[in-house]
Amino acid sequence: MKKLEWTDEFGRRLDSEVFHIKIKDEKDIRLTILVDYHTYEYIYKNELFNLYHEAIMNPSKDEFAQDQPLEIELKLSPDSIELLALAVSIEEDEVLDYLHEKAANQPENIFINTGAWYVMKVKQKVNLPKELQELGSVKIGFVTNWDKML
Repeated sequence: MKKLEWTDEFGRRLDSEVFHIKIKDEKDIRLTILVDYHTYEYIYKNELFNLYHEAIMNPSKDEFAQDQPLEIELKLSPDSIELLALAVSIEEDEVLDYLHEKAANQPENIFINTGAWYVMKVKQKVNLPKELQELGSVKIGFVTNWDKML
């Protein structure tokens, strides 16, 4: 996993780790990032990555645990994808390298600004009792309505 720093609208830098990148086509670029609980709380409170509370389709009744990272699936805005296509080939490794380069050298760049990305899903692995751990894992979370709109 590679670390990636984001810049929010207040100029604050947010740490994350890129867990996964998926490019479905030239109009759908998604990153799944891992953040700690406190970073997630900051994102949620400030509605970063366009995580408007009214966009949450099925809020989890359970609270997230503070000792586990959260997975946040992000989708790049359509307008930003068009701009990105002018700067770099739309392939997973190239896009990820480009984002890292911009985060390191141009923290104000639109592609690492939280406003250019939309939260699709948030989930967190649940700590299971020992007797159930060998059966697999369970995640809780929510999805947003951006997936149907973008």
